[in-house]
Amino acid sequence: MFATPDVGRPKAEVAKERIGQINPNVQVTVYREKFSSENAMKMIKDYDIVIDGTDNFPTRYLVNDACVFPQKTQYLRQYFPL
Repeated sequence: MFATPDVGRPKAEVAKERIGQINPNVQVTVYREKFSSENAMKMIKDYDIVIDGTDNFPTRYLVNDACVFPQKTQYLRQYFPL
């Protein structure tokens, strides 16, 4: 999804562009603030499905917790290099 010209750019912005190139009918919302225990519930409240593409375990578990309590559907898609 990422290429050399994307170095230094926010990953979420690059991902939104790539997804739009693949399917322009998909709506992607990018949040610039860090996902945290203080804002997690607010950030997911308007969505039925949460796609988790995090790349670290603390955030992954926070996303899971935020989805479990209000019974949101969560799709996991992480990349952890070996």
